[in-house]
Amino acid sequence: MERFALARPNQDPALVTFPGGPLALPQRNLLRHLTWELPSGQAIARAISVTALTAANFEELRAYGLGLKSSTPLWYYVLKEAELVEDGLRLGPVGGRIVGEVFIGLLQTDPKSFLNAQPDFRPLVPTRTSRTRRLPHGRLPDVRWG
Repeated sequence: MERFALARPNQDPALVTFPGGPLALPQRNLLRHLTWELPSGQAIARAISVTALTAANFEELRAYGLGLKSSTPLWYYVLKEAELVEDGLRLGPVGGRIVGEVFIGLLQTDPKSFLNAQPDFRPLVPTRTSRTRRLPHGRLPDVRWG
């Protein structure tokens, strides 16, 4: 089976040569992180009570001298987390939580979604013993594909 690297923070050279301006897209995002004081990936990890990546995971950011190893821009953090935690094949805890909450939020605001059409819906989740069980209200399963 051929494996694809889906998430690598510094993989795509097209991002470095983003046309139409003096700065590449990653540089623009870095400036947004610094000038708008956006929360770092580590801050988001702490806020959602997951283990944050450490400064040692971001040695490549040391050269910038901006403290990015310990206050990493969220976009870069999510890509690096996927690379380190999930071998680049899926999102890690922070990225997965962000994407999951966006989907749940969309479903909650759509009056025709199953969350609103069937508010008592509770999914059946497989267990290791081949039985299924119902999830309690308010809990999402920790599903790992692959």
